[in-house]
Amino acid sequence: MKERRQVYSFYRQLAILLKAGFSLMRSLGFLAESGSNRSLIPALRSVIGRIEAGCTFWGALEHEATYFSTLEVQLIRAGEESGKLPIVLDRLADSGMRHIKLRNQIATVAVYPCLVMMGAVLLIVILSVFVLPNFVQFYGQYRMKLPLPARITMKLSHLIVHHWVILALGVLLIVVLIRGILSMPPVRYAWDSLKLRYTVLGPLTKEYIVVHTCGTLSMLLESGINLIRALELVRDGVPNRVVRKTIDRIGKELTAGHGIEGPLRDTAIFPRLVVDMIASGVEAGSLPENLEHATEIYQEQLDTKLHLFQNMTEPALVLVVGAVVMFVVFSFFLTYVQLITKMAGGY
Repeated sequence: MKERRQVYSFYRQLAILLKAGFSLMRSLGFLAESGSNRSLIPALRSVIGRIEAGCTFWGALEHEATYFSTLEVQLIRAGEESGKLPIVLDRLADSGMRHIKLRNQIATVAVYPCLVMMGAVLLIVILSVFVLPNFVQFYGQYRMKLPLPARITMKLSHLIVHHWVILALGVLLIVVLIRGILSMPPVRYAWDSLKLRYTVLGPLTKEYIVVHTCGTLSMLLESGINLIRALELVRDGVPNRVVRKTIDRIGKELTAGHGIEGPLRDTAIFPRLVVDMIASGVEAGSLPENLEHATEIYQEQLDTKLHLFQNMTEPALVLVVGAVVMFVVFSFFLTYVQLITKMAGGY
C-alpha cells in the first residue's frame, strides 16, 4: 500500500512539473534526485536510462511492471500520444488515492471486529494465566465441586495455557488450507459469486465494483482509448472473477457488433441506474461523463453504507465482548457464593 501511495504521489508531482513547463526528462531527473518517493528511485533511474536510449515514456514504464500496472501504462501511452499527459497523470493520481481511501474504509470495517475479538481472547488469556490458577488453588482447599460456568472457564483456561502452541498451529493450518482451497479456479469462482449474494456484504461488494469499474472505464475513455480495449483493461484489473467474466462477455458482444445495453441488462451485477446512464451516454456521445457521474453517485452511497455498517457492528461486538466478560465474572461469582455458603454452613 505504501508503494502505491508513492506511485500516485509520483504521478501528481510529475503532472505539476509538466504543467509548470518543465520537460519530461528534467522532471523525471528532479523527482529521481529529490528522494520524495524513495522506493521508486531505482525504477525512475531505469526509466530515464531507457528514455535516453530512445524509448518512449510509456515504453520505459512498461519495463517496471512491479510499480506501474498495465492499465496505468496504457493510460500514460494514450496521454503521451495525445499530448494530454499532465491531465492523464492527474486523473491517475486522483483515481489511485480515491481507490486507496476506499480500500482503507473497507479494511477498517473488516479489521475492527477482528481486533475486538482478539481483545476478548486476550482478556481470557490474562485471566487464565494470572487469576484463575491462584483462585483454583485457594478453592481446592475446600474440596468442593466447581459450578458449571467455572468448570467451563477452567477448561478454556487449561486449553489456552497448556496447549496454545497446538491452537496456534491449528489456526495457521486452517488459514493455509482455506487459502489453498480458494486458489482453485472453480472454488474461487463460486466464492466470488457467493460474495455478490451476501445479504449484508453483497450490496457493498457490488457498489465497490461499480465505483471501481465505472471510474476506471471513464478515465480510459477520456484518455482516448476505444471502448473495447478499455473494457479489456478494466476486466484485467477486476479481482472478482464473476464480474471479470461478465465484462469479458460484454466486450465480445461489442466486438460482434451488438450494443452494450443488452448485455449489461442481462447481468444482475450492475444496477439499473448505471445501465440507464451508460445507455444514455452511448446514445448522446457522453459515455465518459455519465460513467464519472455514476462513480460519484455510488461512491457517496458506498461511503454512507460503510459508515452505517461500522456503526451497526460496533454495538454488536461490544455485546459479544460483554457477554464473554460477564460469563467469566459470573463463573467467579457463583464459585465465590458457593464458597461463602459452605464456609457459613461450617460455622
